Amino acid sequence: MKNKVLFLLLSLILGITFVKAYSVSDFVNVINNGDVTKAFERQLDKEGCKTTISATDRIDSLDLNYHVTCVEEKEEKINGKTEKVKKQTYDVTGSIHYDLQGDLLTSSIDRTADQREADPFYERVLALSPYWGTEMSNKYKSVYSYIKKNHKNELLETFALIFDKCYMDEMGVCYSLTPGMNYDNYIAKITMNDSGANYALKYLQKEQRELNNKSMMIKAMIVAGVLVVLIVICKSLVPDPTKKRCKY
Repeated sequence: MKNKVLFLLLSLILGITFVKAYSVSDFVNVINNGDVTKAFERQLDKEGCKTTISATDRIDSLDLNYHVTCVEEKEEKINGKTEKVKKQTYDVTGSIHYDLQGDLLTSSIDRTADQREADPFYERVLALSPYWGTEMSNKYKSVYSYIKKNHKNELLETFALIFDKCYMDEMGVCYSLTPGMNYDNYIAKITMNDSGANYALKYLQKEQRELNNKSMMIKAMIVAGVLVVLIVICKSLVPDPTKKRCKY
């Protein structure tokens, strides 16, 4: 029953054609205080990394700054004994710049292989852009409610399934990495409206429809199984007319 109510809610939301526009400060606010950033920090924490991410509004642009320190536990011989010691593997400070042109917020940069090796977190932070663009929308509450209920609150993992490619016409948000000979090109694009959230809701609505169909099929199979068992039992209880009764 709850799934049907949620499905109806998603359908009603998708039926609303009005698209709200958002500002750079809305995007900055999500980066500084939103669920996606907190989920990313928890994810890196499990990897042994402490992370801080913050953004500053520049009217028609914004600067995002991050700092990541990672510690790894290794075994080393000290005074002839093997002991576990903690060693710092990364201490990285980086920044990402976005520019607003019309209703499109864009970040684009070329990075060499050496830069990528020195700071592997740049692309992981930039890849959050479509997620922030979705969280910025007023419709995000419905997206999050569904993910919390049906995906064990795995926000980043679910968003990775939804925004699995860069297709702006359909999704309205995008992250892409294009490898090159001497450098790799990193691009993030966010349409400053409800496009990302609308696509997420559309994806989740389709998923809910498939879950409902699967549930109905399972129920139908159970009912059919019960009917078969009942038929077998009934047949076993009916006397066989071909058998003669014994006379005493």
